[in-house]
Amino acid sequence: MTLPTSILPCLPNANAVLELLGERRQPQFDGLAKATATMFGCPLSAITVVECDRQWFKAATDPSLTEIPAEQSICRHALVGTDLMVVEDLSKDPRFAGNPLVTEEGMRFYAGRPIWVKIAPDSEAVPVGALCMIDFAPRSFSAEERDTLEQLGTVAQTLVQAAIDAAVAERSAEQLTELLADQQRAHRQLRQGEKIAGFGTWRLCLADNHLEWSDQVYAIHEVPKGQEEMLEDALSFYPPSDRAILSAAIDQAISTGRSYDLEVDFITAKGRPRRVRAMGEVELDHGKPVALIGVFQDVTERYRLEQALIHKANTDELTGIASRRRFNESFDAKTYAPRISGQDVALILIDLDRFKEANDRFGHAVGDELLMKTGKVLTAPWLKDSFAARLGGDEFVLLITDTRLVANLEATIDRLLVNLRLAPSTAPDFAVSGTIGAVRIGDPTMDRERATGLADRALYRAKERQRGSAVLSQGGRDITVPQARSAKAINRAA
Repeated sequence: MTLPTSILPCLPNANAVLELLGERRQPQFDGLAKATATMFGCPLSAITVVECDRQWFKAATDPSLTEIPAEQSICRHALVGTDLMVVEDLSKDPRFAGNPLVTEEGMRFYAGRPIWVKIAPDSEAVPVGALCMIDFAPRSFSAEERDTLEQLGTVAQTLVQAAIDAAVAERSAEQLTELLADQQRAHRQLRQGEKIAGFGTWRLCLADNHLEWSDQVYAIHEVPKGQEEMLEDALSFYPPSDRAILSAAIDQAISTGRSYDLEVDFITAKGRPRRVRAMGEVELDHGKPVALIGVFQDVTERYRLEQALIHKANTDELTGIASRRRFNESFDAKTYAPRISGQDVALILIDLDRFKEANDRFGHAVGDELLMKTGKVLTAPWLKDSFAARLGGDEFVLLITDTRLVANLEATIDRLLVNLRLAPSTAPDFAVSGTIGAVRIGDPTMDRERATGLADRALYRAKERQRGSAVLSQGGRDITVPQARSAKAINRAA
């Protein structure tokens, strides 16, 4: 009966041996196996390598032997220690009595010397296989024979180690050759990549503020390649505000070792405005800063595209006023200063009446015309610096911060109601109106959600009352604003 596989060592190191040593038979290993068999007068000798799932033969006196399952491996048991393992009668050893090699193949005697090698020069020696001999009849094994097998095992171990070392050396030489080729290729690719990506590399010597630029850095600056550059000269390419930002980042990097990554405006030697990304970090020598090194990239096209996308996302395409997203992001910034100084602001929600009817009767082109006219009403000069946005569909919002307009808020709303009576150019007898829900905000802690909620409820009440009217929520009470006031009140609000 064989020992359960679970309590035998698994030797994954043999996988590395397989890669380095290879399963191909070699004369020096076969010669040692044959010499061992001849010296001891045994029919079978081999040099084995034991893996987790199999045992394979690097050399064997029987050329037909290639591999056996790991659970049948006797050599695997020999690798538990460093000494010889000798079993004079396998059939009487409980570890091997049930092994098919014993019960079916008739093996009776085993002697094996484990082979320990270093897979890498700086690694510990590990067991990978054995020099073993097999007989098909029980036999005794003298102390002299043990010494002889130990010596032969040392030779086998030396052969295996030498083959592994040669393979490692060959692989290292190949890797070094590949590395040098890769470096040369990388330099060529870097120069090409600099041109394609619009970036270059630089180094600032802290001892004399002398700058070293790669080819692409010269190209971005639009100065002749090889021209001597100093830090002060390089900083002159930036507008004053961005120059101050970059100078502060450089000073901080030198004093604290903290790297920087900035995007700033830049003017080339030919006067072209560009956007650049400047990255830098400290180069140390024995813990002391000696230089700054970094990357310099022209990101103008990407920056312009980003700005265009931001503008598109923040602008309603049809009316040209702000989008819902822009309103949500801008509410705090637009209202913080006046509210913190004690001034009221007003939030006005507007819903166009009969807009769906206009679309249904006259088509979407007329509906688009009415939306654009509404956008113009909400950005009229008399509304001063008010912030207008389209929330979607026929819903608009107006944020009023001008003190006079807010002080005369009812009159302001009334004028809006008058101006929001709009007719399409192709159907002058048809008119839409605007219904308004408004809230005066005096509480500095009121957030956008609460303010729009109050205005929305006021809008709902105005719709219930009459289309084209307004309800102002103020101080916890609603004020109904008539559809028209005297011209005097309207002019006052202007």
